[in-house]
Amino acid sequence: MIWAVLLLNGLIMILNSKSKYDLESTLYSGQSFLWDPIQDENLKTHEVILNKTRYRARQIYDQVEMVYPLHPNETQIKVLENYLRVDDDLSEIYKSIQSDNYLLSAFNKFEGLHLLRQDPWECLVTFICSSNNNMKRIKLMLRKLINSSGNTLNDSFGEYKTFPTPSQIIDAGEDNLRSMGFGYRAKYIFETSKIILKDNIDLKKLRSQNYYDNLNQLTMFPGVGDKVANCVMLFSLDNLNAFPVDVWINRVLRETYLNDNVNKIHDSKLRSHFQDYFGENSGYINHYLFHSRRNDD
Repeated sequence: MIWAVLLLNGLIMILNSKSKYDLESTLYSGQSFLWDPIQDENLKTHEVILNKTRYRARQIYDQVEMVYPLHPNETQIKVLENYLRVDDDLSEIYKSIQSDNYLLSAFNKFEGLHLLRQDPWECLVTFICSSNNNMKRIKLMLRKLINSSGNTLNDSFGEYKTFPTPSQIIDAGEDNLRSMGFGYRAKYIFETSKIILKDNIDLKKLRSQNYYDNLNQLTMFPGVGDKVANCVMLFSLDNLNAFPVDVWINRVLRETYLNDNVNKIHDSKLRSHFQDYFGENSGYINHYLFHSRRNDD
């Protein structure tokens, strides 16, 4: 449900989430690198480009407000609502982990952290960039890519750039990616773009496929291993049982859940073991574990 509140400076849409929503934790928890914080009327506002439109959102107490476009049409409202996954009922996940003290602590610390439903192409490129990388550098690389290859559009705030399509990346060339510091990832992104165009792959259609079909499809792309594929499935393809295992997840699983069995499960088996252990909400649980453990250091 969405309510519209008429203010002097225009129409502000209040997005009504089924569960408590922590906007800042959600946007900057390591699942997206395309949001930018801006200062707007002494309030922290967050900006992103979705479906070629500039969006701005902010949090006022327990409400998430869509503050731009000022007069959104129904489609634009649905785009942001769908992206932020406001319909996810986190209370069902909370109920499933009542006996897990570590998870309870993580959920209480970041209550309202939601997964995002990102564009699969943007998410795929993002997590190819994440290989042996840190969040600050990933964001810088993506900003260079967008500024170099994306389309230029205008709204009342001025010019902005859209995320480049596979064809735009191919037109710009692999050397263009290397010149921006993508290193060995340049070949992966360039070759993946070629495959998507050659085979006419619509990544959004993967949302109708099951976890293992998507895993097989995504790991066919250059530079996409199990971890990257699980990130893309979790953050863009609605496979909420996806379970990416990076250094932080590996650490928290071995510190907290394996104990004396620390050496009895090989790294390559952690993902499948804990998908079974945590069940159908393993993806949500994974991201709470990731964000909580990363913030402990």
